[in-house]
Amino acid sequence: MYLHPFTSNELGNRALLTTLLHGSLPPAALSSDPGAELSDYVGEYLQQEITAEALTRGVESYARFLSQMATVNGQVLNVERLASDAQLSPTTVRRYIDILTDTLIAYSVEPWRQSKRKAVAAPKIFFFDTGVVNSLTGVTSLGDNHPALGSLFEQLIFLELIAFRDYVDRSMKINYWRTHDQTEVDFLVNEAIGIEVKATTMVTERDLKGLARLSEELSLKRRIVVSRDRSPRRIGEVEVLPYTEFLAQLWAGDIGSG
Repeated sequence: MYLHPFTSNELGNRALLTTLLHGSLPPAALSSDPGAELSDYVGEYLQQEITAEALTRGVESYARFLSQMATVNGQVLNVERLASDAQLSPTTVRRYIDILTDTLIAYSVEPWRQSKRKAVAAPKIFFFDTGVVNSLTGVTSLGDNHPALGSLFEQLIFLELIAFRDYVDRSMKINYWRTHDQTEVDFLVNEAIGIEVKATTMVTERDLKGLARLSEELSLKRRIVVSRDRSPRRIGEVEVLPYTEFLAQLWAGDIGSG
């Protein structure tokens, strides 16, 4: 069985911003200098070892790809744009993405394709650790107003879902939904539970647009917004859950069950 980085259960009451910045890899999480540990990991494993195993040709091109891939972590994949930014061919980029997913350095999240609306067809790609992303993009500090906060928070929730799936419920299905007019729901679990992830400390009705639109197409058992709100509450039929409450319900088996 594949061992994930530490989960929220294993990290205990570790501060959220610390986890988002340094990730959950055991060497980094347990180190007095997590930034150095992550830098060593990125340099020695992601570049040198994969190249040495003949999975890529040349450290330089693969390093460029990794850096660019990290900047679009959690976004809908656009191979042509990524290839242009990394100065590589689309064919090479697709091969490098396959390497990342085959070696479990990244995960591909497929869109829900049964939408009545014209839905995006490309997957999202998430790296397996937030700290690795920050090391690749040069992020060394993180505050409430940092531009990467939202994407890292979404990545963290996704990684917890993936870990729960692999450790507890192998049947769990995780998709996302997005239309071409940019309406989106971050995660759709078992085609029954819509989950929006917002790094805000105060969810408002404007954060519920995606869930409302998806509910017009699919009978959702639960509509959830995971946020940094202080306490659980409801906005109509939508549950607003602090991330700690959401993770507690997830690991108790109360999310996927609907």
